[in-house]
Amino acid sequence: MRRIFLILFCCFIAFFMSAKSNQSRQEKSIVKTLKKQYKLEQVDIVKPFDDFVYYELLSKDNKRMIADSTGVVIIPQSKQLNDAYQNNIEFIKEHKKGYYRDRNSQLSLTYYTGNESVFVTRSGIDKDVNKYEFFSKSGSLLFTFEGNLEKSSSLPVYKSIDLSGNYGLLTLDGRMLLPK
Repeated sequence: MRRIFLILFCCFIAFFMSAKSNQSRQEKSIVKTLKKQYKLEQVDIVKPFDDFVYYELLSKDNKRMIADSTGVVIIPQSKQLNDAYQNNIEFIKEHKKGYYRDRNSQLSLTYYTGNESVFVTRSGIDKDVNKYEFFSKSGSLLFTFEGNLEKSSSLPVYKSIDLSGNYGLLTLDGRMLLPK
C-alpha cells in the first residue's frame, strides 16, 4: 500500500514539475522573441494574479511597452517602439464593489466603488500638465484625462485637476465620479 502511494506521489510531482518547466520554456521563448524583434534591453514577466500574465518591455532609451501573455504588444496601440511611453506604465488590479478591511487596521473598512483591472500611462504635455490614458487588459483605450491625477491616501480614487482648474474624483479605472 505504501509503495503504491509513493509511486502515485512521485508521478504527481513529476507531472507538476514538467508542466511548470513547459510554461517556463514558453515564457523564455516569448522573452527572446520580443527582445530580438524590438531590440529591447529588458523584458519582465509580471503575474499580478493567477490567471493573468503580461510582459513589461523596456527599450535601451527607457521607453516602455506592454505585451500580453502571447507576446503581442498591446500598449501602445500602434505597436511601434517610437510611440512607447517614457514613464512607467502602472497596472491597477480589479476591486469588486463593496467594503474591504484596511490593511493597517482591522477595525476600519474602506468602500470601493468597484473598478476593472487597467493599465495607466502618463506622459507629460507641459511642465505641470500630464496626459493619462487608461487601457483595458486587452489594450483597448478606455479613457483619457489631461491634467493632474493623484492617488488619494484614504480612498481608492484619484483626485483630479483638469486643464480648466476644476477638481474632481476618478475611480482607479478612470471613470469620473465627481463632478458628473
